Amino acid sequence: MRTKQIKPLDLNLAELQDLLCQAKVLDRELKDLSTLVNQELECVNQIIISQPQEVPAQLLKALEKDAKNLQKSLSSVSDTWSSRFLHLQSAVEVKKTRVLSQHEQLEGSLQDLRAWVGSTNLLLNSEEYSEETNTDSLKHCLQQYEDLKQPMAERKSQLDALAFDIQFFISEHAQDLSPQQNRQMLRLLNELQRSFQDLVEQTAAQMDALQGHFQQMEQAAQVKTLQKQQNTCHQKLEDLCNWLGQAESALAGHQGRATQQDLSALQKNQSDLKDLQDDIQNRATSFASVVKDIEGFLEENQAKLSPHELTALREKLHQAKEQYEALQERTRVAQKELEEVVTSAVQQETEKCTRLGSHLHVLLGQYQQFQSCTDSLQAWIQACEANVEKLLSDTIASDPGVLQQQLATTKKAIARSQSVQESLESLLQSIREVEQNLEEEQVVSLSLGVIQEALATNMKLKQDIARQKSSLEATREMVTRFMEAADNTTAAVLQGKLAEVSQRFQQLCLQQQEKESSLKKLLPQAEMFEHLSDKLQQFMENKSRMLASGNQPDQDIAHFFQQIQELNSEMEDQQENLETLENLVTELSSCGFALDLSQHQDRVQNLRKDFTELQKTVKEREEDASSCQEQLDEFRKLVRTFQKWLKETEGNIPPTETFMSTKELEKQIEHLKGLLDDWASKGSLVEEINCKGTSLENLIVEITAPDSQAKTDLTEIQCDMSDVNLKYEKLGGVLQEHQESLQAVLSRMQEVQKEAGSVLQWLESKEEVLKAMDASSSPTKPETVRAQAESNKAFLAELEQNSPKIQKVKEALAGLLMTYPNSQEAQNWKEMQEELNSRWERATEVTMARQRQLEESASHLASFQAAESQLRPWLMEKELMMGVLGPLSIDPNMLTAQKQQVQFMLKEFEARRQQHEQLNEAAQGILTGPGDVSPSTSQVQKELQSINQKWIELTDKLNSRSSQIDQAIVKSTQYQELLQDLSEKVKAVGQRLSGQSAISTQPEAVKQQLEETSEIRSDVEQLDHEIKEAQTLCDELSVLIGEQYLKDELKKRLETVALPLQGLEDLAADRMNRLQAALASTQQFQQMFDELRTWLDDKQSQQAKNCPISAKLERLQSQLQENEEFQKSLNQHSGSYEVIVAEGESLLLSVPPGEEKKTLQNQLVELKSHWEELSKKTADRQSRLKDCLQKAQKYQWHVEDLVPWIEDCKAKMSDLQVTLDPVQLESSLLRSKAMLSEVEKRRSLLEILNSAADILINSSETDEDDIRDEKAGINQNMDSITEELQAKTGSLEEMTQRLKEFQESFKNIEKKVEGAKHQLEIFDALGSQACSNKNLEKLRAQQEVLQTLEPQVDYLRNFTWGLVEDAPDGSDASQLLHQAEVTQQEFLEVKQRVNSSCMTMENKLEGIGQFHCRVREMFSQLADLDDELDGMGAIGRDTDSLQSQIEDVRLFLHKIQALRLDIEASEAECRQMLEEEGTLDLLGLKRELEALNKQCGKLTERSRARQEQLELTLGRVEDFYRKLKALNDMTTAAEEGEALQWVVGTEVDLINQQLADFKVSLALAF
Repeated sequence: MRTKQIKPLDLNLAELQDLLCQAKVLDRELKDLSTLVNQELECVNQIIISQPQEVPAQLLKALEKDAKNLQKSLSSVSDTWSSRFLHLQSAVEVKKTRVLSQHEQLEGSLQDLRAWVGSTNLLLNSEEYSEETNTDSLKHCLQQYEDLKQPMAERKSQLDALAFDIQFFISEHAQDLSPQQNRQMLRLLNELQRSFQDLVEQTAAQMDALQGHFQQMEQAAQVKTLQKQQNTCHQKLEDLCNWLGQAESALAGHQGRATQQDLSALQKNQSDLKDLQDDIQNRATSFASVVKDIEGFLEENQAKLSPHELTALREKLHQAKEQYEALQERTRVAQKELEEVVTSAVQQETEKCTRLGSHLHVLLGQYQQFQSCTDSLQAWIQACEANVEKLLSDTIASDPGVLQQQLATTKKAIARSQSVQESLESLLQSIREVEQNLEEEQVVSLSLGVIQEALATNMKLKQDIARQKSSLEATREMVTRFMEAADNTTAAVLQGKLAEVSQRFQQLCLQQQEKESSLKKLLPQAEMFEHLSDKLQQFMENKSRMLASGNQPDQDIAHFFQQIQELNSEMEDQQENLETLENLVTELSSCGFALDLSQHQDRVQNLRKDFTELQKTVKEREEDASSCQEQLDEFRKLVRTFQKWLKETEGNIPPTETFMSTKELEKQIEHLKGLLDDWASKGSLVEEINCKGTSLENLIVEITAPDSQAKTDLTEIQCDMSDVNLKYEKLGGVLQEHQESLQAVLSRMQEVQKEAGSVLQWLESKEEVLKAMDASSSPTKPETVRAQAESNKAFLAELEQNSPKIQKVKEALAGLLMTYPNSQEAQNWKEMQEELNSRWERATEVTMARQRQLEESASHLASFQAAESQLRPWLMEKELMMGVLGPLSIDPNMLTAQKQQVQFMLKEFEARRQQHEQLNEAAQGILTGPGDVSPSTSQVQKELQSINQKWIELTDKLNSRSSQIDQAIVKSTQYQELLQDLSEKVKAVGQRLSGQSAISTQPEAVKQQLEETSEIRSDVEQLDHEIKEAQTLCDELSVLIGEQYLKDELKKRLETVALPLQGLEDLAADRMNRLQAALASTQQFQQMFDELRTWLDDKQSQQAKNCPISAKLERLQSQLQENEEFQKSLNQHSGSYEVIVAEGESLLLSVPPGEEKKTLQNQLVELKSHWEELSKKTADRQSRLKDCLQKAQKYQWHVEDLVPWIEDCKAKMSDLQVTLDPVQLESSLLRSKAMLSEVEKRRSLLEILNSAADILINSSETDEDDIRDEKAGINQNMDSITEELQAKTGSLEEMTQRLKEFQESFKNIEKKVEGAKHQLEIFDALGSQACSNKNLEKLRAQQEVLQTLEPQVDYLRNFTWGLVEDAPDGSDASQLLHQAEVTQQEFLEVKQRVNSSCMTMENKLEGIGQFHCRVREMFSQLADLDDELDGMGAIGRDTDSLQSQIEDVRLFLHKIQALRLDIEASEAECRQMLEEEGTLDLLGLKRELEALNKQCGKLTERSRARQEQLELTLGRVEDFYRKLKALNDMTTAAEEGEALQWVVGTEVDLINQQLADFKVSLALAF
């Protein structure tokens, strides 16, 4: 599993290298493990090769198999790991290569840009420009600089992008590169940015110098050009005047010929005049162009020309224009007159022509109508002919209806044919699947469970075949009906396919029936094999244990011989079972299944082998019972000798006293020493007794048992040996104990005092060491702290190591005090104990506290240095990166990119914040630790302050830069948009100013021109105000940016708009002056004054009626438009106002003092005050309207952004319905959570909207309540949306959890019900053979499972109804209800089936169980009888005991006979039950009854043999007693005869006679 964890996924190089280090450690561990496993495998191979006898063969096989599996697993893991390790190494190398390649690419890009900057510098420095350089050369140089702007801008973008890439690369792969590589890259970037900046500044400076030189040369050229243009204008005017003179002469000639009456001449004259007019018209464009060019030349260069030249050119231009207008007017008049003359002449000639034309027109219309009718008839006839030919060529059979009917019939037949063929194919495919299942159904193992499972599967296939039979009949019927309507070919094909299907189905049925019968035949054979093999194995195991050495408890030698004989008889019976088993294996090999009988054959062979070995063991055990009695006498003699010595020695042991003097102790020790020497000398005697007793005991134990109660000899030997050993050891222990106790009393005090003094001295030395360690200064490196911690840990370990010794000394002192409390040394012992306790506790506490302090310090120092070593170089890199960020751009897009750079670096700081916090926490732990301030803490504090200062400095710089970028983005965007808008407005104003016509000579026209010019000048002034705003933005941007070349660029952009505007101001002022000079006439002053005063009064009243400033955007726009119109009107009249004021002031100078002058002066003052007041109020209202409009627009933008979102959110919320569909519910939940997240994001926008609304309300004068109501409504909608979303999310989550709980409960119930159904299917397939206690237990287990499951089913039903009730209206709950109902119905059906099957099986097994109890009871009776027979005592030696034993045997035989009759009755009952219900349990009971009957017969034979032996012994004893009686009688008679023959005769004959009588009597006696 550890190897699987090492996967080179999407990791960076540092993580891959860390993973590689872990992999190397794991590789070393795997190699070490391989060495250990190989050693273990070698040991296992040696064990398997040697095959020790004490290890069973099965264990060796299992060991060998485990060794192979282990070796295979190790090889697999090693191979897999090798590939993983190589893959990881290659991944690291690939990652390194990628990082280095990216590093090289970035360095290459830096070098390329550096080379470009260098080459550009060389190019600029190589070109020098002198004062004599011509304009073309300067233009060329300036063009080169202009052309260089685009590449420099592109290179600037590349440099910024490259800087961002380098910063990102270093941030991502700083740990993958060396610090030198990172610093080198940043240094190159910094140098490149400085070089590029220098290049930009140098280019700008040179370009400014060239432009200044170019402007000087251009001004000189402009003077020459102006002279040429002036000459050209004079020439063009001369040409125009010449042409006008020629045209006037030609027109005069045409007017003289206009009185001629000839139509053709009149027409020719008209044509010539028309040509002249066309020529004038054609010349009009060129004339207007010339006039416009000259006027433009005058307008453009009026300040450059002298007044004389300007006046002459204007007069000549005015003369040409008047002459051209007069020529046009004369031409129109002449053309009109000539047209009247020609019209009157032509009218007379065209009145007949007209009638003829109308007649011809009528004829032409009639002809065209006739022609169209003819064409339409011809087309209709051709179409009819084509239709007739088509109808004639068609046959009747091609009628659409008939064709449609035939087509439908054909389609229907094809569909029926396809349906029939698909049915046959489907049925044939089903038969193939069942055939395949039958072929796959193979019994490969002679296991009872496998055969039962195969039989159950076969029964399932039988059911499938039965279902297929109905499908076959339905298909046959459908084919038959189709064949009745089909053609012969189709019918023959379907008939053949149907016959094939039927034949294969019949073959399938036969195969299934054959396999079923084979399995049913194989099942009892497998049962018999398992029963016989288990029985034979159990017999041999029991008898092997019985025959093992020392495994015959409660048996003597005679009974052991008898048991061997009975075992020989039993082995003959088991020989038959073994032969039956071998024949059964032979029969199973030809059963028709491809069975793997190798294990069964091996088992039979092993049984045969074990049986042969058992026979051999029986023969060997018969020879082991003959040599026990010979060694008993010698053993008993040795025991009596030992007992005599023991009694004498026990009397010499001195008594024990509680406390004695030293001398008494020494005397008793010497006495005990002598006794111990004597005791040791008797060890040889005890050893001899043990050797003889052990050899005799082993001999007996091999035959019987060590704990036999009936073996008096073995018991005697064991008791004597135990008694001798016990008493000998006890005596030695008593003597040794006496000696040791007395010796301990002497040495204990000395040893305890000596050890206590040594320990106290050692503790004192350790206290000195602790003081020295505390006196040492705190280290500055974690390695030193760890070294001190390890030293302290070693010191603590030394204390712990000596703890048992100290505890032992304390216990010894306590023991002395407890044993000898009245001793003179007791007080000294107490003092030593107290001192030892205090010193030990103090040393332990000080050392442990120091250890904790050192470990904490080491941890804090390590954490601090690890974080410091990573943060310091990283902060240095960030500082270098800050140095290469470059100045702020003036382009919004580049500012956005720079913003992304800053945000990325801020994210890096945020990612490092946890490490920074860890640094501060570690430093805080170091600085706030116990102890005084040390050099190390000062160093830590200094480093921490340095890093924190650098961190704060860099983050402040980044935040400041981010804020500056935000401001620059806003201001640069405003500046760019404002300049673009100004440029367009300046262009429009310039077009309006240049498009004005020449100054008219009519006063009203001049007044209108003055108003237009005044309006233009007002617009120019407004643009000048906007220029000032742009200048303000430019200054603000310049302050933000700080780079001079960028400031110059901003100013240059502003000047491109400001300079043309300044020229427009000059032109507008000049034109105003000229218009005012033209309008300055006294006679019109009063009229203009009255009109302006009336207009002012009207405007003041109109201004007084202005509505207050509204908060609504539409009304604000309307009010602003009205005020702009008002201001526009004011601007239009400003010219008149200025003219009037100027004229009035000039009039004041010319009017003499008096009432008229005073009145005029008052009028002017009043006019000025009214005008200024009106202008000020209008401007102030304009400013306030614009300000309020901006705020209203801002508020409206937020409303338009938020309100549609709220409506959309409401619409989406209406789609969030709590449903019972899990997929839809999950989708709704995800959408609800997403909407909640979006609501939280929109909260900030809502706050902005509220702020904008408040600002708008404060700035407006009316309609504030509408804004407040709208804001409140939006806030209320947002709150209601939030609450509703939260409620809906909670409901969706609750329903999701409930549905999940429903599905889990449903799956759990379904799984358990399916398990019960599967068990029932197996029992149904087994049929009557399923009736067994084992299967009953399985059924009961399923019954318990179903009982446990019933509350869950009820809970599921109630839970489902709860779901349905809580579901919204319209939810489709049918699926859930159907699942719950089906589940409950299946549960009830399965529960009923299980209960029914369980009850049926219990009823069947109840009788079998009762019968089985009877059989067990008979086995128990037989065992009791066997024990009773074994428990009968040895054959007696007197008549009474023999007769009693014979009576016991006779009663025992009656019991056996009764038991045998009961067994025979049970066998008959078992056979009857087998005929009714053939279960496996009954077969086993039948075999048990047969075995019971055999054992009963053998027990009967044994009892009868004992009866015969008892009767034989009784006869022999009775004969013995008869002979003994006769002998006693004869002895009595002999004694009496001897008494009579006591005196031996003195004669030979008498002595011979006495001798003969004695022999006769002696013979009679014997």
